[in-house]
Amino acid sequence: MVASAACHDQQTQLAMHNVSVMLTILGSLGGVLIGAYITDRNRRKQWLADNKEEEYRELISIMTRALSMYIHSFGPAARRDEEERRSLGEMEGAVLETIRDRLFIAKQIAHLGVLKRWNTAVRDFEERKNTEAFARSVGKLLDDISDAAIKDVGV
Repeated sequence: MVASAACHDQQTQLAMHNVSVMLTILGSLGGVLIGAYITDRNRRKQWLADNKEEEYRELISIMTRALSMYIHSFGPAARRDEEERRSLGEMEGAVLETIRDRLFIAKQIAHLGVLKRWNTAVRDFEERKNTEAFARSVGKLLDDISDAAIKDVGV
């Protein structure tokens, strides 16, 4: 009986040791899995933020170049020849394409009414040739886009 009780105690201790080892392994594995999940989630957030930042930057850049080109093309030293008209048309196409092909910031662009505001500014400028009003209108639009970028991405 004493030997049987000793054997039973030994088996109980071995079982307890095995349970302890298994819990340690499961705890470590769980920690690794949770860490991997958090890392993956953070990488995805950073990837989205990087893509949004790039899209905002591209949009602001093309609109700024177009603003400059329009003002230069209708300023006092403007040539207004066929090449310049073609360049303006290409720039306008590039701006519209850039506005429309935003994937990561499409909601923000729609919310700001960027396409409508840009088209209105260009149409008004082409009719009135008022560079100050055009610069103010597009400048306000660019400020709104920049504010949205800061709010959205924290740039």
